[in-house]
Amino acid sequence: MGLLPASLLLALSSGLASDPADGHGRKLLDFEVCGQFCGPGWCNGAWNSEWNADPSPCGPHYGPPQISTYTGEPSCPDSCCRQHDMCCAPGGDSLPESLNKVRHCNREIVECLDTCSGLDVSCTRGIVGVPTDVVWAAMDLVEDWCCGERCPKHLAAKPATTGAPLSESSSKGATLEGLSVPIAREVA
Repeated sequence: MGLLPASLLLALSSGLASDPADGHGRKLLDFEVCGQFCGPGWCNGAWNSEWNADPSPCGPHYGPPQISTYTGEPSCPDSCCRQHDMCCAPGGDSLPESLNKVRHCNREIVECLDTCSGLDVSCTRGIVGVPTDVVWAAMDLVEDWCCGERCPKHLAAKPATTGAPLSESSSKGATLEGLSVPIAREVA
């Protein structure tokens, strides 16, 4: 993967932070990235919260991930996003204690996305395919969070790794507000 501007990474991950709702259950920075499940506030092909305790939850019935128009198989990145949304479901049950149940979910989606081809564009928004590496980079940025929230210090997951091991020649990162942002990964 080439260089991703830090502003793109911030835009893709910023919707995961707590923002005031717009009055319709959506947070101001929620947006659809691709497929049926990828994007903050985007779950089951609609504006639904990943947390069961919210007024408009995604579950308990999760539809299938997007089917690739190229292979006829479920989209690998959208399948990872679906697993992530299911993993995060109990996170809002009794804050902040319930975040302990989901502190591993962001790390697990990064590991799942590592199994997808970085150039896989089977997860689409309209007719535009979104490369797995774009979803991976945004989730890697918040890998040590408790789903869409920063983990409380007493629940913080171990320091984030950067997903797939980077080769020495591609292990350059950028700093964004004190976060180390990987800008490349080895393609599986």
